[in-house]
Amino acid sequence: MSNLASTYSDQGRWSDAEGLQVTVLEARKRLLGEDHPATLLSMSNLASVFEHQGRQSEAEALRRAAHNIEQHRDTASKPTQVDKFVATPDELALSGAVSENPVSQLLHQTYTKNATKPRK
Repeated sequence: MSNLASTYSDQGRWSDAEGLQVTVLEARKRLLGEDHPATLLSMSNLASVFEHQGRQSEAEALRRAAHNIEQHRDTASKPTQVDKFVATPDELALSGAVSENPVSQLLHQTYTKNATKPRK
């Protein structure tokens, strides 16, 4: 969905891009958390759309909010969702990440299925 929003931006379809960027941002906040790098990137992408629409004050406010979140997050003591994705299936199960997050459930299922397939 983010790629489609970028395509709309490239085509100058700012209203369409805005709608998708808002949807992506809301989903990433819900699934990954407000301080996740992908969520912060979505905030930046939406701010860019606002800038192209001439909505400078909204773009600035969004970029400022993303900057403040990034400055206050504590990445050393809190693993990101991406860190959970690179764990083994057993580590995921033990950490509880698989049961907590639908994205990690999907990745866990895919990894487990692919790990058990015989190689040709």
